[in-house]
Amino acid sequence: MPSTSIRKTEYDPDRRTLSVWSVASGKCYQFEDVPPETFAEFRAAFAKGRFFNDHIRNNFRYRWLGPVTILDDPNPCERRFTYPSSFNDSWSGR
Repeated sequence: MPSTSIRKTEYDPDRRTLSVWSVASGKCYQFEDVPPETFAEFRAAFAKGRFFNDHIRNNFRYRWLGPVTILDDPNPCERRFTYPSSFNDSWSGR
């Protein structure tokens, strides 16, 4: 089921990083050290926003990337991002 609060997710299994884009703000958050099993459960969840709040949001260290625009790239495996001037590169979370 599509989520009303989560616009998009991407998971990097090599780095165990989960990127989550918010519908309301357009902000992107990157959560580190997310096990593949947790991401699989997240993808399979009927209510993704509820799963995110219960199992991811306050359980993994994260950083806020701000509203991120993905640039067109002929190689989608190596995406480049543009960051707003307010880009915050500090890690937050627990």
